[in-house]
This record gives sequence, structure tokens and C-alpha cells, in this order.
Amino acid sequence: MNLSRLIPVLDGSDASMRASVMRGMLRCAEPVYRCAVRQRNRAFDRGSRKSLPLGRPTISVGNITTGGTGKTPLVIDLARRLEHAGILLRGYHGEDETLELRQAVGDTAQVEANPDRAAGARALLARAPQTRVLLLDDGFQHRQVQRDLDLVLIDATRPFGFDHLLPRGLLREPVENLKRADAVIVTRCDQLHPDALCELDNRVIELTGKPPIAHVSHRWSALRGEGSDDVSLDNFRGLRVVGVCGIGNPEAFERTLKQHAGRVQAMATFQDHHHYSRQQIVGIIDQAKRDFADAVVTTEKDYVKWQPLLKGVEPALPVLRPVLTMSYRHGEHALESLVRKVVGRGA
Repeated sequence: MNLSRLIPVLDGSDASMRASVMRGMLRCAEPVYRCAVRQRNRAFDRGSRKSLPLGRPTISVGNITTGGTGKTPLVIDLARRLEHAGILLRGYHGEDETLELRQAVGDTAQVEANPDRAAGARALLARAPQTRVLLLDDGFQHRQVQRDLDLVLIDATRPFGFDHLLPRGLLREPVENLKRADAVIVTRCDQLHPDALCELDNRVIELTGKPPIAHVSHRWSALRGEGSDDVSLDNFRGLRVVGVCGIGNPEAFERTLKQHAGRVQAMATFQDHHHYSRQQIVGIIDQAKRDFADAVVTTEKDYVKWQPLLKGVEPALPVLRPVLTMSYRHGEHALESLVRKVVGRGA
């Protein structure tokens, strides 16, 4: 099921009989998942399963919930700050995921996608032996490899997955396991009231013994079109748009879109890592035109998939995607100092 449609079931806002039955069924499956996670973590904690070193200082950027928490923007930010970085992806979702990162980091970092991170590291280091540090994108649960620093991101808009493990909630493992993290970073902090953010910080302190090292927000600085067809935020406020996304946290995208657009005519949301077809994209754009929209807005992650499918096609409307800027509200220097200390020890 599409995650955006499942959220009202998981958070309890859907009080229908159907949703209540679904919650009961999902709750029955939760202990099975909990047991599997516990057994797996115990195996690593006791040493019966070993973590492999990757040959370079390794920094994991992960989360404790499923869905988007802003891991990739942080990985990109770290790669740009550190010389000769290598990024290791799971690679479960095809070349689109890799292409998005390669476009974002350019020549500043090597990118390798492989579900076997150790094999991915060997391939990357064989290709780029000058690599000084490895970044694991989505690595908190990937304990098969050693890491020198475990960074865990918490999305302020839904920090603890509705306090249930998968499939009843969004937690990938119990919140108590946050104590494995070396540092916690709160993302999308601008979308939370300061009092609520303070409560979240206190909960992190209860779970880990220390406050989050940083607070981060992701803001839109402009809208990018084809070629030089960028749209400033001021001009964007006069447009009627249709939003489209297939990401882990579509609600955050929709909220921000509504903040900046003149009017959101409709939203089309798909499951994370959705595979589009040319017919589907053209159909969405054509329908948006019939709905009197001025443009279609999607994410950079989705646009990477759209771009090759739209070759040779003249869309009925402009397709825009936000230019995202990650900004630190707090803790930028503390985080950079921690990261550089780890890299320095490895060197």
C-alpha cells in the first residue's frame, strides 16, 4: 500500500472499522518482526556475527524509522566537506538512486551501489585508492560492516514511527537501540514548534544520554526547470501547480509545496522508489493541464527517473523540482569537528 495512504491507519487518525481491523492485524505481526530484530542484534552484540572492516574510516548515516528522514542530503553535505570521500549505497532501487547522488556530488566523491557493502567498498577502493573516508548511506541497521561513527537522523515531523515497530508502525528497531548511535541529528526541525522540538530533544537525551548534536532544516531556495527555466520562490507564489512524488515522506513535500505555491490543485503520491512509465508521467502532466495548473512539481529524486522517459516528449506543462538547501539551525561545527576527528584518527 502507498505509505501516504497507510499513515492515517498507523497514526490512528483513521477511526474507521476497516482501519481498526488493519491496525489489529498489523499489531499481530509486530512481535514477529521484533523477535527477528532482537535476535539479529544479539548476534552482533555477542560477537557470533562479525562486522567487517572496510579499510578506511567509515561513517554511517542512518535512521531508526522507515521512510525519508533526509539521509541523502546529509551524505551529500559530508561528501562535499571531506576530501576524497566514497559513498556506499545499498543499490536496491536501481540506477536512479545512484544517478541522483552522482549528479549531486559531481567529481567530489566516488559512488558505489551494492547491497554487499564490503564488496562495494572493495570495488570503490580498487577504482579510487585515494579515497580517505567511506560514507554509508542508510547504514545504521547494516551491522555487517564496521563503522567508526554512527550518525542517526530523526525526522522531527514523525520522530519515532508512531511508537510501533514494523509493520504496525514505522520503527525499524526499538527506540532503545538509539543508544548504539554516536550522535543524533534532528532533521526538518523548522516544521516543529520550538516547545515540541525541546520535548523531542529531551526524549533523545532519555534514550541516548546526550542531546542531539545538530538540528537541520531543508528549505527550498528556488524551483528548477529545464535548462535555464528556473523559477524564483517569489514568482512561484503566483502559480497553480500539481505535486507528484514517490518518496519516503510525501507529507513533508506536500506541506512545503503548499507553503510556497500559489495554489496546489492536486497531489499524486506513490510508494517510495516508485518506477514510473512514460505513459504515466505524460498522463499526469496532461491531467494537470486539464486541471488548469501552470506547472507540475516533483522532487529531484523523482525527476531523475522522469528525465530519460521524457526524452523526445514535449510536456504539456513545465516540470519543476525544488532546489533544496540543507541548513544547520544548531550544531554544524560540532558535527564537522566530530566527523573530522574520526577521519583524522583513521589517517
